[in-house]
Amino acid sequence: MPLDLSKKNNYEILGVTAASTDEEVAEAYKKLKAKYSEDRFLPGDAGNDAAEMLEAVEQAYSAIQTERNIANTDKSSERETKREEPKNTSNQETKSDDADYAEVDRLIKAGKIDEAQQKLDECSERRAEWHYLQAVIYYKKNWGNECKKQLEIAMTKEPSNAKYKESYDKLCKELDFKNKNFTSGNAAEGKNAQTAGKDFDPYDRQMGGDPCLNSLCQCLACNMLLNCCCRCR
Repeated sequence: MPLDLSKKNNYEILGVTAASTDEEVAEAYKKLKAKYSEDRFLPGDAGNDAAEMLEAVEQAYSAIQTERNIANTDKSSERETKREEPKNTSNQETKSDDADYAEVDRLIKAGKIDEAQQKLDECSERRAEWHYLQAVIYYKKNWGNECKKQLEIAMTKEPSNAKYKESYDKLCKELDFKNKNFTSGNAAEGKNAQTAGKDFDPYDRQMGGDPCLNSLCQCLACNMLLNCCCRCR
């Protein structure tokens, strides 16, 4: 049964209040993240619920951080002599995040998916690019639906980003093609299958192949081998 989080605000999801300090909010987030990161691999509904809660926790924490950063900026703007200080700090955090994202990108391209996930989990900010990279990692693991959810979050945070929109459209085409053709056992359109398997591929197919196409190719190869053996007899 799907979880109903619609009646809970961001603080309630983390188990804290609006009066909680930044440190208390961060501590609650870390504990819940550790719990649901492990529980999401449980079988059945337990794993699905944990994955949903992990996503809710991440969004709640990101929203609280954004809200508090805006509030802090508004307060600092009243003091002209300190107006530049939060701006510089924000720039430093942005540069740090960009460097982390670049490292995650490098690890994915190198095929080090577990290391890339660990590095991504260490990032404190959950910007749009974070969710895009998480989508890439999920795609590499052949977790199509999870990949789609992360791309949707990335587009929500940056609606004008053409990269996210293009990746999302291609992924939807790929998932739709597989559902229509391979779930029903229909693999007659081989040419279209090759095209669909290469739709959402930011890393030149380093993100995993199409298991259905691989199985089809193996079956064809076996049939050819058997035919040759029969003729030899």
